[in-house]
Amino acid sequence: MKFGKILLFVSLFVLGIALSSQAQLFYGFKGGYTGYKLSGDTYGGINSLKSPSGGAILGYKMKIDFSIQGEFLYVNKGVHQLFTHQKTVHSFESDTTPVTILDTKKYDNSLTLSYIEVPILFKKSFSFKGGVFPYDRKTGKLDLDIFLGPYMGYRFGSSNKLTTVWKQDVTIYNNTTAGVEANYDTTSFFIGQDVTITRVDTSFPEALFLNYIPKDKPSISGLSSFDAGITAGIGFSLEISENSKFTIDARYSVGILSIDKTYFNDVEYEFSPSTTGDLTIAGNKFAMVERRTKVDLKNTGMGVYVGYIYFLR
Repeated sequence: MKFGKILLFVSLFVLGIALSSQAQLFYGFKGGYTGYKLSGDTYGGINSLKSPSGGAILGYKMKIDFSIQGEFLYVNKGVHQLFTHQKTVHSFESDTTPVTILDTKKYDNSLTLSYIEVPILFKKSFSFKGGVFPYDRKTGKLDLDIFLGPYMGYRFGSSNKLTTVWKQDVTIYNNTTAGVEANYDTTSFFIGQDVTITRVDTSFPEALFLNYIPKDKPSISGLSSFDAGITAGIGFSLEISENSKFTIDARYSVGILSIDKTYFNDVEYEFSPSTTGDLTIAGNKFAMVERRTKVDLKNTGMGVYVGYIYFLR
């Protein structure tokens, strides 16, 4: 968190010096579409959360076609989880008849984190007519822009959605009866969290303990309110007058701050037979131990923006 504050201070300090210079000031606005996911440790985010984005531009341009550009953007980040998980819950023999139960869960979960984000981008423009050297501005000139810089974001809103459809297919010998899909109150706290059940005595089936796993889910307040990272990209700008131009760019952002405090955790519930255990399951006493492994996650994603810039004389 200290690093993020230092990054924000340095970025705003550099922008302030730039704006106080004699360079050509410009302002504008932009809008686009982004796709973000959470990544880190062994978690890849499954799917990107896609959302519109937009905001304002303020910066300055030097005569050698080098610009420092500050942006104030509304950006939705987070992750979308959409996948199917299957496993054999229980295989046993009843009256000498082999029976296998295939457990299938279809997850459709999303976490949306809304940020006000401030990138400070250092941009170099290359004219297709004038090369890399200074040139006189003319209507219709097309430039190639490359840029790199830090960003800092503050999360002002968030929401999540957890949907799980569950069914169990029963196979007796080679005959399978398909289960009926139904909404399931998932035992997973949220996406990215692997919930497992272990038994000291494996003669007890895992399905026996499913209803004894805590159903409470952690609060989004367990996520950091601040985000910081690096943004890099490439784009084009087309001059439509001596003082204005349209822009289009594609960018990739990598977070350097973990946004997770206590929200995403791998959880293991271990059940062991115990004469002093707090749980009585199927006439047997068990003790349950909960173990959590913290997952370090960061925001990463891509975006495409179009914009308009006006240069002040």
